[in-house]
Amino acid sequence: MCERLERMTRGLAKRKKEYPWCQAFTDAFVVEQAHRSLTPRPPVSGPLPPLIARLLNYRDRDTALRLAHERGPINYQGSTLSFFLDVTQTVQVARGKYADVKNTLRKQGLKYSMLYRARLRLEVNGRPRIFNSPNEVVRFCKHRQDASKPPRSPTYSRS
Repeated sequence: MCERLERMTRGLAKRKKEYPWCQAFTDAFVVEQAHRSLTPRPPVSGPLPPLIARLLNYRDRDTALRLAHERGPINYQGSTLSFFLDVTQTVQVARGKYADVKNTLRKQGLKYSMLYRARLRLEVNGRPRIFNSPNEVVRFCKHRQDASKPPRSPTYSRS
């Protein structure tokens, strides 16, 4: 395992009280496996390459992801820590298909989130709706827009 990561986890365990965001983790915060990402080595003065860590306790993993979502980047000794869920390339491609739909939802001010594998959870009027494909979301939004328009008055032709 990476020496820097070992020092960091030992330091976090000792100084839990100094870092309020760290208090949410369990006392058995253990990194099971860690390695650097496969990127070209940056110059000495540049930032370190990303570190990929696998946590032993799923509660710690979920806590880290939740905190990262709620608070954004976390600072630790001058370094910014960012946490991301590790998913397969297949899942990334499937989630990528929702990009246009998510932009549209963001512009409309609707709350949404992605569920595992590639499903979109949309909150409409305080009620959650789950969609299995981007086409379902598009149809739902189109139906919603049509329903919000005032009905047209019938036009009569003179015969």
